[in-house]
Formats: sequence, structure tokens, C-alpha cells
Amino acid sequence: MDEGIDEGIDEGIDEGIDEGIDEGIDEGIHEGIDIGRHRYRQTGKDRRRCRQTDMAQTDAEWETHVGTQA
Repeated sequence: MDEGIDEGIDEGIDEGIDEGIDEGIDEGIHEGIDIGRHRYRQTGKDRRRCRQTDMAQTDAEWETHVGTQA
């Protein structure tokens, strides 16, 4: 009897984890798409230029940060 309960609990936990992961992935994908669309609309540029601009800003911020650490 206890064995059946333990198995049921284990299966329930496994299913819950799998569902949580699937929901998290779906939400992350949809959120990423929304963010990408918003940036695209804001800048009026193509997606590649948006990414390049973001990367350039990040590089500049990093260089500033590293420069202040020296």
C-alpha cells in the first residue's frame, strides 16, 4: 500500500516538474517574441541591426565598467 502511494507521489512530482518546465519554456518563447516585436517597432530597423546595436551598447558598457575597475 505504501509503495503505491510513494509511486503515485513520485509520478505526480515528475508530471508537475515536466508541466512546469513546458509552461516556462512556452512563456519564455512568447515573452521573447513580444520583446523582439516591441524593439523592432521602436527602432524601425531590421532585426539584425537591433541585435547589433544592443551588442554594441553592451560592449561599450562593459568597457566602461572594466575601465572603472582598473
